[in-house]
Amino acid sequence: KRKDEVYPYINSLGEHGRKRIEEVLKENKFEAYVTGLLSMIGLHFTKERPVNGITAERTKNKEIGRKMFGYMLQKGIVYQRPETPHFAISTAHTKEDVEKLVEEFENFIREIKRS
Repeated sequence: KRKDEVYPYINSLGEHGRKRIEEVLKENKFEAYVTGLLSMIGLHFTKERPVNGITAERTKNKEIGRKMFGYMLQKGIVYQRPETPHFAISTAHTKEDVEKLVEEFENFIREIKRS
């Protein structure tokens, strides 16, 4: 069955993306949190680790979220809500696509830290 190949593949991309983004945050000493499950990646510019929708919204830095949205659009990366960077990996994506997301996220973080 094709689904027996597809789901493990896209889920592994999600896991890889979350792990790599967490590494970027740690290496750059940038306060944000990564959440997600399976093929989903959530990024939260908050002062506290989100454990539910309330904590995810309570201290959200909407300005950084909006800046990242514009930055990512210029780099060809799109997600639904400017203030809520959540990424859904599909069968159209490759490991290279996930690495591009991580690379551009790191570039964005470095740019934000410089300003």
